[in-house]
Amino acid sequence: MRRVVSLALLYSLGVGALVGCRALDGIVGCDDDADCDDGAVSFGTCGENGFCVADDRPGEGEGEGEGEGEGEGATGIDLVLIAENSGSMNEKVGFLRPEVTGDGGFLDDLFALSVDLRVLLINADEANAPATHGVAQRCATQGQTGPLHTSVDTVRCVVDALWANNIGTGREEPLAALMTSLTTRASENSDPQRAGAALHVVLIGDSPDQSPQSVAEVTGFLDGLVPTQTTDVAFHALAFAGTNEQCPGSEAEPRLSAVVAHTSGESGAICDATQRASFYADVVAAIAASAGEP
Repeated sequence: MRRVVSLALLYSLGVGALVGCRALDGIVGCDDDADCDDGAVSFGTCGENGFCVADDRPGEGEGEGEGEGEGEGATGIDLVLIAENSGSMNEKVGFLRPEVTGDGGFLDDLFALSVDLRVLLINADEANAPATHGVAQRCATQGQTGPLHTSVDTVRCVVDALWANNIGTGREEPLAALMTSLTTRASENSDPQRAGAALHVVLIGDSPDQSPQSVAEVTGFLDGLVPTQTTDVAFHALAFAGTNEQCPGSEAEPRLSAVVAHTSGESGAICDATQRASFYADVVAAIAASAGEP
């Protein structure tokens, strides 16, 4: 499910200049064309569905060309799974485990797709994000001890191991952890991101982001990965537990929301069972669409 945001909110967060027409398409709600215009730059027109429609979206005109590769998706999917393991996650692991790592859960649905999927696992603590390497080595039953995984059993084992040790530092920085991991992995793997693959990031956590980087710096970093390191980037967040991080809290987190909106990602409240179910399904569908799977 996508949260409707306004141009005013995006500009208040300092990301207005970075949010282009493609990112706003289907994200910003509108009543008329004026709602899709900041007064100086037009971000599109108001569509019949009540959302701004980007002017730079691929045209649907009457051209008769037969462009090569039309309708083809990315050659693979590079997935970064950020599994927060702070102390506040203790109460949530009970319902997350069967939904995410259990039989027939979110991970099984992802690996059931007919796509070339690789998963990089990190936690939301920037200082300890690389520590998942040690966890992965303890899950070496599949013979995969490196940071990139193609086995659902290995991924399942690593996530369960992280959630069995919820001892976060109290300062969760998932956006900084993401940037650090994608940068440092370059020295550990020949191709941390594949140029022909789409990059999807899935955060599952309950803490507000406390990264030192501004939202503009984060979105600028992600934009900079395209097209040399990936074909596209989508950031998805199952979060929004509120400032006290306790269920049944549900409160928008502006930093995560802005990155989700900028990348046309999916979002949901971690304490809401209905939103969690929709989030898992929507992310699987988005990944399938990236790879051109019907």
